[in-house]
Amino acid sequence: MGRELRSIFLYVCLMMVQVSCFAGGQGRKLVVLFTTDLHSQVLPHKDSTGGLVKIATIVEQQRLQAQQEGAAFLLLDGGDIAMGSIFHTLFAQEAVEYRALARIGYDATTFGNHDFDFGTGALHSMFSVARSKDTLLRFPELLCANLIPAENDTTSLWNRAIKKYAIFENNGVKAGVFGVMGNNAYGVISSDVSPLRFLDPYEEAHKAVAALEAEGAEYIMAISHGGALNGDDEELARKVKGIDFIISAHDHQLLHNPIEVNGTFIGAAGAYGEWVGKVVFNNGILESYGLIEIGRDVEEHPQMRQWADSMYCIAERNISDLSGIGLDDTLAVLEMDFPKLVDEEGRMSLGSNIAASYAAVARDLFPDFPKEKIVGVVPYGMVRKGLEKGAARGRDAFEVLSLGENEEGYSGWPLVYAFLTGKELGDLCEMTVSVAPYLEDMRLFFSGLQYRYNSARLPFLRVDRVMVSGRPAEADSLYMIVTGSYTAALIGLLEKESYGLLSAQTKDSLGNPLLPDKIPCLRTPEGKQVPEWIAFAQYLEQGKMNPAEGEDSVENDDFVPLGYLLAAVFLCAVAVYFTVRGRRRRRR
Repeated sequence: MGRELRSIFLYVCLMMVQVSCFAGGQGRKLVVLFTTDLHSQVLPHKDSTGGLVKIATIVEQQRLQAQQEGAAFLLLDGGDIAMGSIFHTLFAQEAVEYRALARIGYDATTFGNHDFDFGTGALHSMFSVARSKDTLLRFPELLCANLIPAENDTTSLWNRAIKKYAIFENNGVKAGVFGVMGNNAYGVISSDVSPLRFLDPYEEAHKAVAALEAEGAEYIMAISHGGALNGDDEELARKVKGIDFIISAHDHQLLHNPIEVNGTFIGAAGAYGEWVGKVVFNNGILESYGLIEIGRDVEEHPQMRQWADSMYCIAERNISDLSGIGLDDTLAVLEMDFPKLVDEEGRMSLGSNIAASYAAVARDLFPDFPKEKIVGVVPYGMVRKGLEKGAARGRDAFEVLSLGENEEGYSGWPLVYAFLTGKELGDLCEMTVSVAPYLEDMRLFFSGLQYRYNSARLPFLRVDRVMVSGRPAEADSLYMIVTGSYTAALIGLLEKESYGLLSAQTKDSLGNPLLPDKIPCLRTPEGKQVPEWIAFAQYLEQGKMNPAEGEDSVENDDFVPLGYLLAAVFLCAVAVYFTVRGRRRRRR
């Protein structure tokens, strides 16, 4: 009997050890879902893909699966939750984006540059409104180690809302997360952020990692609004040791395979809620990385959809009252797609049509000004989406040009007009062909202007012909340019960005310099500003979309200039001469 009792005792002990080991192994497993650059994409796109109402379904399924596996679960976002759809018109009023994250159960997010587009006052209001409207929800932690309150006032919302890092403990796993904003993203914030102070991202990341390690974090992740394309996040991985995974946002990259730098993995899930990233850690290592496509087959979450529809009704009413355009109004029926896609020569029909819509407004408002001297301009970075074949609605026009705010109280940079010389127009073209291959957002599309360049030449010496309405641009003559206020303000930075090789100074009709804040807006006879998207919506409504618009705007003669060939031959001859001479000396 004693032997049997001992056997039973040993068996029970063995089973307890096995259960303990099994639970411990599962407890070290961590599943992380993440999104990047959501840009107010609450509802699906026109093709029924993407959107937070579908992401909510995926998150619910993945969270349940993790629970069944005994794994810890974490849901993170990389910033730029706002600016991109009609929902951002309710940014301060209803805080739709932040409340949506809370409803889905996000654990943390960080600042993106576009989250500041309406200013720190609106951002402050957004956080306050969200909590006042949904008092029972748990809102995601706002993590940013290097964009911190300028004043050490413990009563301010900034000090209460922003944390440098946080530890999330679940199912035996302690996951450390910190947020960081990259240099590039901070450099393109379009509003005053003086209530906050920007610190070196790498130094603050190093401090955050040290603090998380000291507090016993088993895994350390960075939510970085820095960018994988521009190298900010690779630099973060190189300079700061101890980060297991970097969620990379800002430049809308979609990484189907993670980038590894010094043992740190970098992942990115694109933009507009079209993909969700998934990372699984187990026993201290990255077990798997993948992307979940939010396609047509993903069901919408019914409660999220009902709430989103209620928010949509508020936005629809507001925009219709202010602009006279209904979001669901059909403006045109397009016979083809107009994608946000640049061809090999640097042309984009959608961009040229947008520029034409700007010029059309100026021609209507200045009937006595020579129409052939009006040039519409739009940069690639201001065009947020393309248009699909079929019915183009008010909502579609808005989402193509959704950035900015005007004095009338709704979204959209107002159109402005100023004057540049023919030489300065040439410098704008030069910037486009010399800088855009490395920084696509700087590529400009024109209406009323054509130019020829040679991509085989040295940068900033490539454009050799500029035409305005089919006539050679006169170097000293003034031409009216029509563009958005944000774009016009950036024109003055051309000289700095090209290291003095190019320049363009906005002027009035007499040639006097205009400072960025003095550039006049285009206004209707009633005195109202004309936002970019309204101009484009009217252009659509008038049936002016032309697939051939911009076809002759850019010409690339990529032959190698004779001078370059002669220089190459000369250098080769010199190289051969010194090589032969060196061999002869060695023989002696």
